[in-house]
Amino acid sequence: MYGYKGNDYLDIGSGDDIAHGGKEDDYIIGSEDNDLIFGDEGKDVLIGNDGNDILLGGQDDDFLQGGDGDDQLFGGQNDDSLQGGDGKDTLFGDIGSDILEGNAGDDLLLGGEDQDTMSGGADNDTLYGGQANDLVDGNQGNDILFGDLGDDTLDGGEGNDVLTGGQGNDWLIGAGGDDTLTGGAGNDRFYLASSFGNELITDFTNAEDIIALTGGLTFEQLEITSFNGSTLIKIASSQQQLAELFGVDSSLIGESNFVLG
Repeated sequence: MYGYKGNDYLDIGSGDDIAHGGKEDDYIIGSEDNDLIFGDEGKDVLIGNDGNDILLGGQDDDFLQGGDGDDQLFGGQNDDSLQGGDGKDTLFGDIGSDILEGNAGDDLLLGGEDQDTMSGGADNDTLYGGQANDLVDGNQGNDILFGDLGDDTLDGGEGNDVLTGGQGNDWLIGAGGDDTLTGGAGNDRFYLASSFGNELITDFTNAEDIIALTGGLTFEQLEITSFNGSTLIKIASSQQQLAELFGVDSSLIGESNFVLG
């Protein structure tokens, strides 16, 4: 099915079909089966509907929605919006500042170039920020987040998450659950709060990285001790453990390592 010139509306119907939007701004709706949909040129809206679909936005600012099934969404050029829907989806923003939402299912989100905003949604997702300064949010589930290049903000959300900043000066927020945080290269900031879980910070470097206290938490409330060659950070009054700085001598950690976030 081909749209070619003009602003086209294509409703594929039943069966495993291939649709090309062509030039201009097209609106294409897939079937309940497994469809391959090309937006091509123009600002296109591609709806996969049910089935395991492949959606390719092409040029310009496109909107891609996978729907049910295990879908593959490729934004292409410019600033695209990709929504996975139910199922195990793969979303690739590619070129441009894209918005990626995995929604339900164990999804894989790849930002690509430029500044992307990504949210895993429900279940256990894997998110790669890619190039530039990205906002990566795991949301619910036990997620794996990679900032990669750029100065990224990583927020694990609920669940026991693994966050890796990569290169650049990154902000790592484990949030709910017991998380593992690795800043990577650069001057990184690790967030702690009494409402967060117990965070394992694997590569805290004194005089480079910083710990940000948020949610009303202050340095005066903390107790800093040593355990098996690592530093433990607790709330003194309740003995709630907030974090372990793996392999860090507790004698090196003081108020200068903390800021209010």
